[in-house]
Amino acid sequence: MLSEALSYARSGDEALQRLLIGGAIQLGGAIFVLPGVFLYGYLLRVLRDAVDDTGDTDELPPWDDWETLAVDGLKALLVVFAYLLPVFVVTVGGVLVAVFALPFGAALGSGAAGSEAGAAAGTTLFLVVFVGVILLGALLSLLAYYLLPAALVGLAVEDDLGAAFRWDALRAVALSKSYVVGMLLAGLVAVAGSLVAAPLVFLLVGFVVQFYVFVVVAHVAGQAVAASTSPAA
Repeated sequence: MLSEALSYARSGDEALQRLLIGGAIQLGGAIFVLPGVFLYGYLLRVLRDAVDDTGDTDELPPWDDWETLAVDGLKALLVVFAYLLPVFVVTVGGVLVAVFALPFGAALGSGAAGSEAGAAAGTTLFLVVFVGVILLGALLSLLAYYLLPAALVGLAVEDDLGAAFRWDALRAVALSKSYVVGMLLAGLVAVAGSLVAAPLVFLLVGFVVQFYVFVVVAHVAGQAVAASTSPAA
């Protein structure tokens, strides 16, 4: 998977030009919201290429048809928002509950054993709820990011928002060995690439490296989805 993705991200006569454009848009996306829409539209093109087995999509797609890129990017962002919404709701709601638990626990404790015991009870209840919320939020985040590539591939291939929420199909992909291995590999590439790109950001070339990593990770994830749905998976 990785060798194919690395080759894909630098193949084609105009690969460098397309990487530079992607890096510039990556830089713009770090400052403004709008360029990020085009990045997500491009992401769908990369995912579509990764699952295409015709052999005609072995190089970076061109930066063209900007209107379609924008529409696809908005669709992809809607899917991302939908998958991350439960994380936001649980985290924010849980923190509010934890904040409420502090005086509530203090009131219960003070009624039983004085002000110091009440403060300790309130703090304990707050910490228990807060840590529980953080752990639950982290678990939901991992689940969302694990499922998102499969959901976005469905959107990319079928050009239908509903394809990103077909739970039976998503479950079959998510539980396959090929997808598990592919997502672990994609995660490792993302972490390693971020460590390499981070110190180069101030030289601007870091944004090109970030975009290169973005493409490689997306292509690996797309291959993982394709492998999970093949007869041999």
